[in-house]
Parts: sequence; C-alpha cells; structure tokens
Amino acid sequence: MSTGGAAIGRIVVGVDGSQPSRAALRWAVRQAHFTCSEVDAVMAWEERRMRREVRATANRLANFDDANLRRSARAAVAAGSRVERALEILGDDVPDHLREAGELRLAHKQASLGELGH
Repeated sequence: MSTGGAAIGRIVVGVDGSQPSRAALRWAVRQAHFTCSEVDAVMAWEERRMRREVRATANRLANFDDANLRRSARAAVAAGSRVERALEILGDDVPDHLREAGELRLAHKQASLGELGH
C-alpha cells in the first residue's frame, strides 16, 4: 500500500485475519500517513497453521505416551494379582522355576518380561 509520493520509511505489519491484526493494520496505515512511510502487510496464516499443527502433534504424542503408561501399569497390577493368586492356590506344589519367576514378578511389578528374564 503506497501513501503517494516518495516513501520515507516502511512499516511492516503481520495480518492473520484476527481482530488485533486488523487493528494493527489500521494503526500502520495511520502511522504511514503521518510519517510518509509505506505499509507492507504480511500474511501470517501459514505460521499460525504450523504452530497449531505442532501443538496438536505434541498433544497427540503426549496422549499416546500417557495411554501406554496407563495400559502398562494396569497390566503390571493384573499380572501381580494373578501371580499372587496362583501361588496361593498351588501352595507348595509350585515348581521351583515357576516360584522363582512369580517371586521376581512380585518383587519387580513395574519391570517388563524382558527385564525380568535378564
């Protein structure tokens, strides 16, 4: 947008369609008139869209991790309960290798099966 005649300065204003950006554009036009400057309105839609996409992706990943942690915790509690119940029912009839595995599970409820096996 040119003010007519030779521009002395340049005012750059970001416009994204929001009410504050429209107010900034109006201010820039008035200011340009008083200072014999030129106004360059720059669209900021792309930046806002990218910011929303990044935020949405971060939220999805956080929700995914949270859901996985909750599932793992529930599975660990359920496994511990089953082992306790099996040891109660079988009593002294539990083979030594199964008793050892069950005691490991009860001692390390948050460990994965891979971690228990090492």
